[in-house]
Amino acid sequence: MSVVISVLGRLFGGVLFRNRTTAAITGVLIVGLALFVWHKLDKGSAVRAAVSEYVAAAEITALKAQIAEANRLAQVASEAAQRLDERAQAVEGEAVRLAAEIKQYEAENALPTSCRLSPDLARRLRGN
Repeated sequence: MSVVISVLGRLFGGVLFRNRTTAAITGVLIVGLALFVWHKLDKGSAVRAAVSEYVAAAEITALKAQIAEANRLAQVASEAAQRLDERAQAVEGEAVRLAAEIKQYEAENALPTSCRLSPDLARRLRGN
């Protein structure tokens, strides 16, 4: 550090580094100026970092929305499957009831072995 100060002191004729106070003030100003220049020159990387963070936040928001939609669709599918199971059970019950009704009808309306139409069956077929 003293080498840098002596080189700068020779460049500026010793005015800026005449004593410890002016050397400290000059050193702080030089560091501040260096940071300011670095900040101005490095704005591109700050912008890139900000854009990257913004894009990442947007992607996270989009992914959260996709997850929410997938969860909603899964819930709808689950409810639809439950309703389908309920309807299938109702249809199976109806099929059992109709099969029993058909068996009862066949038992009550057995055709004679001679395959002749009885008067009772003819009357029922006519609807009288």
